[in-house]
Amino acid sequence: MKYSKLAFILMFYIFLTLIPLNATLEDDLILDGKIDWQTLKGKQTQALIFEPPGGMKKTPKGDVTWAYTYDVTWLYLAVEWEDDDWNNNFSMAMGPRDVDTIHLLIDNNNNLTYEGDEDRKYVVTADTRSTYIDATKKNFDQDTTGNGYGIVRYHEKTGKYSAEFLVPFVGDIEEELIGDVFRFNLVIMDHLVIDPDEGVKRVQVARLAADELSSKEWPVINLPREETLPPEPASFPKPSGLIIFRSTHENKKGEIYSFDPASRKIKRITDNDLREDTISLSPDRKKIAFMGSVGDPYKDIGAFGECEIYTVNVDGTDLKKLTSNKNLDGHPGWSLGSKKIVYAAYLPDINGSHIMMMDADGKNQKDLTAATFKDYKKYFIEENDPDFLTADSIIFKTNRFFKFKKKTGNDNQLQLARLDLKTMKVIQVTKNNNVVDHDPIGNGKKVMFERLNGNLDYTDLPGAFGPWQIVEADADGSGKERILIDDEWINWLPVYAPGSKYFIYIRSCGYSECRLVDLETGRDLGRFIPWMTQIQYMDWK
Repeated sequence: MKYSKLAFILMFYIFLTLIPLNATLEDDLILDGKIDWQTLKGKQTQALIFEPPGGMKKTPKGDVTWAYTYDVTWLYLAVEWEDDDWNNNFSMAMGPRDVDTIHLLIDNNNNLTYEGDEDRKYVVTADTRSTYIDATKKNFDQDTTGNGYGIVRYHEKTGKYSAEFLVPFVGDIEEELIGDVFRFNLVIMDHLVIDPDEGVKRVQVARLAADELSSKEWPVINLPREETLPPEPASFPKPSGLIIFRSTHENKKGEIYSFDPASRKIKRITDNDLREDTISLSPDRKKIAFMGSVGDPYKDIGAFGECEIYTVNVDGTDLKKLTSNKNLDGHPGWSLGSKKIVYAAYLPDINGSHIMMMDADGKNQKDLTAATFKDYKKYFIEENDPDFLTADSIIFKTNRFFKFKKKTGNDNQLQLARLDLKTMKVIQVTKNNNVVDHDPIGNGKKVMFERLNGNLDYTDLPGAFGPWQIVEADADGSGKERILIDDEWINWLPVYAPGSKYFIYIRSCGYSECRLVDLETGRDLGRFIPWMTQIQYMDWK
């Protein structure tokens, strides 16, 4: 295996499966690094023999133990191994610098050879948590339709790692179906040290089976599954409306797609050289507003001023640029009548960002929030992620309710606020300290959003690896709220379905998938947009 290619793919850290229709292992198991060995089958233990770099003598280093369970749709594999050293130096700028990692290799077609596009799933330590990547052997690239999940945790008291994998029995575009025999190998890497320019500088590797190409001696799990995959029940929801989303699976800059929940058909809408981001669908489902730029403002500060608001018809025609200035204009949201657009602007003449509004054709651009906070020139103000709550009010995120540091910036805490467009009065909606609230969306009386607990920037460790919650709050400022999603993953960008019976959100676990949830019961109904990952933004009207 060429570890220079490993270094490349590990740089793609963060930023799914067909729908699990009945109760499955995915519904019942919580992947948290805590293994209940009493519930598992086939428990085996063997010595962990590491191969040091440079042809040095192989070194025994404790034991590795694994066991499993399964149902008709999923295989759960638990692994535990000894390690006296917890290496988790992961840089957001340069990727993994000195980490530990575990790889799960699968001979999908069980022909005794690990080949072609067969599956490789791995988990990399990062700060206090880990990041999961679903990859294929060919080109060692990220799996653009990924499936399964993985997590790894280090337990300092025992000096052991525990890893958990959920593997589906449904193949994706790049894989074959897993049959009645599951032939696999585990590759554990200790002290994987990577230099961005030189590639892998140091690593110790241990395997359950020594040969990575021939799977003849790999561990085998026999799966006498008498049942076939359960059919989709007639009662499975097929909500109305139209979903649009941004994905990078065909273009690294990102393109916009539509998904019809009734027909379950996906269509590509855009095909151009723009980087399309923070997309919003008009309520009449005729137009899409988005932030467009030629360069990437997250990687190139020179592209910051290129970010403008564009609109395009849902059939891909009539692309228009609505703003043109040296600001970063982004995160548009449509009014209920599809006549107005609100958006966030980072302006060079103020200290931070604020909320703007304009007509749907780009005319009558108006500053909404600068006048509602008197100390823009004195303090750094972040006001972003606007969306219409009602015809006459806007919901957005802000740091205006905290004490600020003069000019040099503020802490990372963000809360939600409501702006009444008639009175221009701002009301605080969320009131928790030590949280970061992002991406609010309203349905009139309620607002839903993602939350990162702690005074953290979501782009830095450990915020970039979660967990993030999905929360719903009353929009009247009472402070009443309920947590909708709270697990190990990065859960973000929730969107109400038309009628608000359901909502969708993005779950990131090495790739990003859209999931459907029953809003009343809180039941996660599974992956909603089939065969699609690398989803960064979406909307549903």
